[in-house]
Amino acid sequence: MLSLQLAHRLENRHVLLIGAGDVAVTRIPKLLPTGCKLTIISPSFHNKIRETFPPEWSNNIPLGQTITNANWDSQLQQAYRVVNDTYKQEYFSLESAWSLILVCISDHAVSRQIYEDAISRYGCGQMINVADVPPLCNFYFGANATLAQGKLQVLVSTNGLSPRFSAILRDDIEQRYNEQDGQLDLAIEKLGQLRSRVRTIACNPQDVAFRMNWVKVITDRFGLPYCHTMDVDKLTHLFTQMYRDATLQTDTPVILTDNDFPTRDQILQDYSQ
Repeated sequence: MLSLQLAHRLENRHVLLIGAGDVAVTRIPKLLPTGCKLTIISPSFHNKIRETFPPEWSNNIPLGQTITNANWDSQLQQAYRVVNDTYKQEYFSLESAWSLILVCISDHAVSRQIYEDAISRYGCGQMINVADVPPLCNFYFGANATLAQGKLQVLVSTNGLSPRFSAILRDDIEQRYNEQDGQLDLAIEKLGQLRSRVRTIACNPQDVAFRMNWVKVITDRFGLPYCHTMDVDKLTHLFTQMYRDATLQTDTPVILTDNDFPTRDQILQDYSQ
């Protein structure tokens, strides 16, 4: 069965990570750049995880102590809270809700207990990932390829069957497109500008289908090799003309067909920089 791949926005949202060993080390670089408020529960901490602690924290946090980062900021990429202890159900109460719960310990029996406690407390809708136990995961991490100065993210997932193969394919994607990174960055920047401008021009609810179709056709005309050459000003002018023509007879603009647009050759010749 296929999984639904979604991009989760986690800035300022609480995420719980139980365990701070080798597996947790692979999770941290994916979590902290999202700006989430990460709480880590563990009786010991991998040195790489300690690097995410604020400098003022002692390397020897007393057992059973909970420390919150008073100066935490989503841009710092630091842990929000650390609990130096083994898992206890009471620690779920540190927050009223958790966007994600990650269990990264080697004891499968304890992992299952944590899973059952979480589902009992929050219901089956709680997002939880138990490392190395796919049946106890309702989401997977996959391997993330990051391109275009972070503007483009590609998720490769085998739905938990082979994380290593996902990583190999991720590395291949990054290598293939590494030389085009500057072009991809510029293409995404221009497409974002164009979408913002046409949304301002066609801002009514009834304009959504027309606007989305127009952007789709124009993007397809340029295609992956040429989107970075777009002249946003000229394309904005083209959209304004086509939108006015489409709304002359009715308040709801008609959906244009492919033949209503300039050909690909015309687009590349007249609307590129």
